Amino acid sequence: MQLPAVDRWLVGALLLFSLLGFWFSMIVPPFETPDEHFHYGFTRHLAQGNGLPVQSSEITGPWEQEGSQAPLYYMLVGWLTGGIDQSDFAQFNRQNERANIGDPQSPGNKNYMLYSARRSCLLRCTESALQPKPRPLTRTNLALHIGRWFSLFLGAVTLCSLYATAKLAFPQRPLIQIVALFSAATLPQFVFISASLSNDSLIIATSALVIYWLARLLSIDPQKQPSTIDWLILGLLLGVAALSKLQGLGLWPLAALVALWLAWQRRDWKLPLRAIAPVALPALLICGWWYWRNYTLYGDWLGIANLLEINGGRAKVPSIGSLWGELRGLRYSFWGIFGWFNILLPNFVYQLLDLLTIVALVGLIPAAGLIFRNPSTSTAATDSRANRIANLPVLFLLLLWALLSLALLVYWSSQAIGSQGRLLFPAITAFMLLLILGLSSWAKIFSNSRPMHHLSSAILPALPLLLLASSLYALIVLIPKSYYAATPIDQLPANAQLVDLSYGDPLRNQDRLHLLGFEIGQESHHPGERIPIMLYLAADDVVQEDYQIFIQLLNDLGTPVANLTTHPGWGKNPTTLWRPGAIYADPYAVLIDQPIDPRSPLLAQLYVGFVDPTTEETGRLPLDAFNAAGEQVVPILQGVTIRPNQPPTIDEFDLAALDVQFSDGIRLIGFSAPDVAASDAITLSLQLMWEATAQPEGEYTAYVHLIDEAGEQISGFDQPPAAGRFPTNQWRKGDHILSEFILKLPDNLASAKYKLWVGLYAADSGGTERLPVVDAGALQTQENRLLIQEMSIASSQNEE
Repeated sequence: MQLPAVDRWLVGALLLFSLLGFWFSMIVPPFETPDEHFHYGFTRHLAQGNGLPVQSSEITGPWEQEGSQAPLYYMLVGWLTGGIDQSDFAQFNRQNERANIGDPQSPGNKNYMLYSARRSCLLRCTESALQPKPRPLTRTNLALHIGRWFSLFLGAVTLCSLYATAKLAFPQRPLIQIVALFSAATLPQFVFISASLSNDSLIIATSALVIYWLARLLSIDPQKQPSTIDWLILGLLLGVAALSKLQGLGLWPLAALVALWLAWQRRDWKLPLRAIAPVALPALLICGWWYWRNYTLYGDWLGIANLLEINGGRAKVPSIGSLWGELRGLRYSFWGIFGWFNILLPNFVYQLLDLLTIVALVGLIPAAGLIFRNPSTSTAATDSRANRIANLPVLFLLLLWALLSLALLVYWSSQAIGSQGRLLFPAITAFMLLLILGLSSWAKIFSNSRPMHHLSSAILPALPLLLLASSLYALIVLIPKSYYAATPIDQLPANAQLVDLSYGDPLRNQDRLHLLGFEIGQESHHPGERIPIMLYLAADDVVQEDYQIFIQLLNDLGTPVANLTTHPGWGKNPTTLWRPGAIYADPYAVLIDQPIDPRSPLLAQLYVGFVDPTTEETGRLPLDAFNAAGEQVVPILQGVTIRPNQPPTIDEFDLAALDVQFSDGIRLIGFSAPDVAASDAITLSLQLMWEATAQPEGEYTAYVHLIDEAGEQISGFDQPPAAGRFPTNQWRKGDHILSEFILKLPDNLASAKYKLWVGLYAADSGGTERLPVVDAGALQTQENRLLIQEMSIASSQNEE
């Protein structure tokens, strides 16, 4: 039998949603949706025949704060999975200690669970010789996916309810119905949440059903009365909503307002009294016991205080400014942010959706005017009083529920950090229909202008197409990229620097890991930047422990200026999943998050090692490293240049300007030295600033010598210009280096005239090979050294 055309749209939307949702359910690794392992812990507890957990901040279980949630969803999934052996839960529930939760800007560690690189297989598992062994769809994995597929079914119920409500709100405008339906069916965040084991799916579905039923009551001919069955079904739906999540209680005052509207419309003030019993009795029978349980156990009908105590509420009520800042982030988590709030769509997608949202909000103003001027959606010939007013009450219902949902979210966000777009999905019917109504109004506004009419009409199908493309991009690119380790390579590339380091001592029963080579993306870096580093890793045998790798850049004092510790693959490739003999190309972007000495660039030392997990309690010690000859070494790979964001200048350090050119591209551009010192002074301080006019070939040491009138050296100080931070053979044109020399003065130094001589010599010459002075200007030179200052040593005694 051929389905009506409009119904074919519904079937098509459900098929598309089911395909996307099933794809999400299979490609997203176990427990990589927000709090899914807690939701699962609750359902597993019930599936094992246990009663509802009793919560407290001191005693909880693997369900954590979710054990304080309304229990209907968990009871249903627990019943569906009750016959499944789920004893291997601990093997799945291995958390990644380095996971970046809620940090989408961090490029790695998207996986909340350590073994998320192991894909789930649906039918026959085909094992690759190089990839991690896939997980069969059995036991815990099967129970989890049954819960996900049940949520997916609830998502389909939501779409059917949305579509039915759309037909009541806009009976003569099928385009709005269809576009709203497909926009919801392809909305990335809605599909993602609908494909996870979460009680959100049940409250979303029941809320959509309640809204549809209230819209249906508002659409009844005013000459007729709602039947007792109508009220009983409403009570049943309200009870289910309230037992699904606390948010469902927000539907109760909305239902009361609908009853009052119906009474006013019919001038029948006994109608609410007749509705109380058939609505309240089934609602209280379904959910009342749970709220009473909360009161008897915790002294709190809602159990919110207990939930916040476990989950952690806000320390103080947020300001309007900070709350507004959080709410602005709703657009990410409403349209699509995956994983544990750390996988974003491309930024231009959010910008386009922001633009469409603004256009829709502005479009609601003329849309409201058109509706109020002509509330009828039918022709004059077939118009009736019911048709004339059917739209307005339903539209007011949608608007009121949207505003109430926003208010509930603001309230919840004032109690806990919870500004998440999925909390608005119980009102997805209202938001989608109002959004599409606002967009569609532009076609009517420009109906007399053919080009603008076509342009505005194209906006409507553009939204679901953009959402569909975003969902497919997440499935094809974002999710695999975030969770699955790259395929091992056959051999090291030609440009890799070979090191052949081994980590772990077999004599101490440690695994043996290998660093075969590395690459560094560019020559020079600055604080605040990320340094691209590629490591090539391997293991000869199966690795028994999950070792973490650390990459550090050490300054001249041995202090890290950049430090990254993670499981290999930036969290995606733990060592126990490595295949023997495979070579893993492991890319990182290491953030320079500490300042460097601003007086010069820094040649930081790249230090790479592995953390021994068996030393967790004794300080997380690194594995011993060995070179190819079997000798224990410190695994320093090479120097990495880090330059200050702003090079030092003579004005910054109040130096006198100079222009002295030495050979090999070194120029002296500034100095600061006293021209008078006391005879009892202990030290003499001098500052010199150098500039590289080219790249020096040699490594040089600078010196400052204090010479008396007889030509004898009284004091001196020799050091590299950058004091060991940055050797001269690493200088590049434009580098500025500030040197500080502290000369120790002898006791009872005679009052006299002294000279300060400055120069450079080859570091390996012991001072015998001085760097020639090419151009000293008006300054005196002698034997390739520069007279920079004549000074007096004066008696410290006051003269009469």
